[in-house]
Amino acid sequence: MNELSRAILDVKYLDLMDLSSTVLAELDKRLAQGGTVREMTQEDLAACIFAWAARNIDEGKT
Repeated sequence: MNELSRAILDVKYLDLMDLSSTVLAELDKRLAQGGTVREMTQEDLAACIFAWAARNIDEGKT
């Protein structure tokens, strides 16, 4: 967990803003699936963060 903490502190503010807006949009989509309202889970949040990192790694954003 120490490595993750260091990585988060080393990133640029704009990258964190991009991450947060993307994760929020992804969470909205995931929570709306199935036509029922449900609460966010840890798995939802982790999946959205992982997807953002995977999409952006080739662009050199992470």
